Amino acid sequence: MDAVRSLASLAADAIIRMRAQLETIKPSRALSSLGWHPVSCAPFDRDLELAVINYVGTNALAFPCRRILDGWISAQTRARIDFHPTHWKEWA
Repeated sequence: MDAVRSLASLAADAIIRMRAQLETIKPSRALSSLGWHPVSCAPFDRDLELAVINYVGTNALAFPCRRILDGWISAQTRARIDFHPTHWKEWA
């Protein structure tokens, strides 16, 4: 029975840590100050850097992309890409 309690306690602690990490990635002024914006407001008329920003970190694509009506394309090849970003910033 002690093993079950210990396991339950470890699981509860892990959930608490995960929630704390998720709180740190909510849209904030810190992300905006780094140039990242929510993908919902991404423009259609320019090259953008796309990323998924979550508790693991920032995972950005290594090539410029453009927003189209139903997704994203590579700005260089015009090939459609299967990527679901959370943030964008100007391609430098």
